[in-house]
Amino acid sequence: MITIRPVSEDDATEVARLTGELGYSATPTEIAERIARQAKVPGRAVFVACDAEQIAGYIDLSTEMHLHVAPKARIDGLVVSESARGKGVGALLCRYAEEWARQQGLKTMMLTSRSTRERAHAFYERDGYRRTKTSYLFEKDL
Repeated sequence: MITIRPVSEDDATEVARLTGELGYSATPTEIAERIARQAKVPGRAVFVACDAEQIAGYIDLSTEMHLHVAPKARIDGLVVSESARGKGVGALLCRYAEEWARQQGLKTMMLTSRSTRERAHAFYERDGYRRTKTSYLFEKDL
């Protein structure tokens, strides 16, 4: 049975492993520091899906607040372990995230997904998300 709970710093090793599956490199120490930092920020949440004692996936959430549009919940990261894919873990994490968003008084959930992640796109569309636009991301080192 899959259970969902808030992430803790004790989960850093497993979360780092999952983050690697998503294509990002981070050490357990870096992940633990990020978990601690995010826990102090209002409008942020990270939940893990556990199958017995093993973490099968996580979802990283935030609140987007801008002057030009109503606030929205945002999925900043969703990853399910390769061994747990196709078993409903991602959908369960999304349902939990949507309930979290409703409790924050938000009416819309949004996310971005790298253009090459076609399996993820198909998952989100099956889950009721729709493509609303294509954009470019610009970054500048400071």
